[in-house]
Amino acid sequence: MMLYKITEIADLFVDACLRNDSGELMFLSVYGRDTALQQFIAAMQLRSNDGGIISFSLKPTEANNEPARIFVNVGNPDRFEKYSGRLPKDNLFGNLSHIWIYDPVLIRPDKGTKTGWVILNQSSESAESKNLLTEGIWLLYKKLSPVPLLDDWKEEVTRLHNAICVTWMTDSNYPPVGKISAARLMIDDQFASLISSMIKSGQIGINGELIDVRTDARCKGAEKFVSNAKSVLKPFLSTSQYQSMLELCKGEEGDFFESKFEEMADRISAMPKTYDTQNIADPIVSLHYFMGGSDWYIIEKDVEDGVSQAFGYAILNCDLMCAELGYISIAELVEFNIGFQRVELDLHFVPIPLSEVKNLVERRYGQVAA
Repeated sequence: MMLYKITEIADLFVDACLRNDSGELMFLSVYGRDTALQQFIAAMQLRSNDGGIISFSLKPTEANNEPARIFVNVGNPDRFEKYSGRLPKDNLFGNLSHIWIYDPVLIRPDKGTKTGWVILNQSSESAESKNLLTEGIWLLYKKLSPVPLLDDWKEEVTRLHNAICVTWMTDSNYPPVGKISAARLMIDDQFASLISSMIKSGQIGINGELIDVRTDARCKGAEKFVSNAKSVLKPFLSTSQYQSMLELCKGEEGDFFESKFEEMADRISAMPKTYDTQNIADPIVSLHYFMGGSDWYIIEKDVEDGVSQAFGYAILNCDLMCAELGYISIAELVEFNIGFQRVELDLHFVPIPLSEVKNLVERRYGQVAA
């Protein structure tokens, strides 16, 4: 087993280290006496002018093909978790402790950023390691994907998306140190749309069969996956509007309403989240809700679930003088009704800047918007 000395702190030895593609520490397996380990951990928490370390270097204890020094940036130390143990007392080196320092995203994929890691305690040189990494990446795809994925799609999805979504750390500028291997998956915002396009084009199908959704738009199997759009859009619609659209999908205008589901779902997926537009003078309004003389123009969706606390411009009872920007609960909005009137999402609204919305309502109501 190759060991590496931490040059900044005496008597600390590392047998494995993983960095991300920015060179920041993700995982460190380090051995040493308790005092040296505690000194190292404390130094990572301090600023450099207070005697702390923002980076450290590893020096191989034996000659090999690696650089004479391997540099590691600490990054934000607050993200680290630790797992410690103690070597048996009768070992050759005396009373030593062993600590893993790691970013928890390595074991708990981040569904918010759709990022996850696979890490193995063996080098990537063997065929077995490569297969295990590949299998682990596919499991992450299934866990983090915003749309359901079938195992039959594995080969085609990974072939087309690995180059975009996967970083094989052995091939990066900061390869793993020691006998470990790792890969990172980061699914981008366009992934769901690309999967939908693959189904439509017949690249992937249901139950192992390729299908062309264009010629069978309401195929039950295809609908389950292509119309993930329906599940995306559902929280943004009142129950009655959602049910009406589902029924209309079965009629003569089915193609129109199917396309509306997908169009609106894509728009919602790409919308800014809470605080994303706070420094934009004239933000884009993405959604419009209406009921009678009241309008709600949505600029940001809620950062958590999209609907709990959105942000937008509200006009109640045609009163532009009291119209205002503020937080809007879409979840409450779509449940609101007065008699037979319900708040509905405007399926024909086209995203425009807030200034144009104000011009539009001023012309409609003959008042100056606040």
